[in-house]
Amino acid sequence: MNIDTLVRFTPLAYGVQVLSVVAFVDGIPELLVTSAAVSGTVGATLLAIIPTFDSALEAHKPQVAKAGVSQLGIACAMVARLLFI
Repeated sequence: MNIDTLVRFTPLAYGVQVLSVVAFVDGIPELLVTSAAVSGTVGATLLAIIPTFDSALEAHKPQVAKAGVSQLGIACAMVARLLFI
C-alpha cells in the first residue's frame, strides 16, 4: 500500500458523507440504502487496508482507522434512520 492508493479513497469518503447527510435529512429510502452500503464498504475497506501500510504510511494509521470507524458509524446511522421512516 502506498500514499497514492490512500489518496484515491479520500474523495469517495467525502462524497459518501454528503450523500449521507442528504439521505438522512430527507429520509429518502433509496439513498439511505445506498449510503449505508457504500459507507459500510468504505469503512470496512479502510480498516482492512491498515495492516498493508508500508513505513511511509505508518503515521497515517490513526487517521485512517478513525475514518473507517466513522464510515461504519454513518452506515449504522443510515440503517437506524430507515427504521423510522
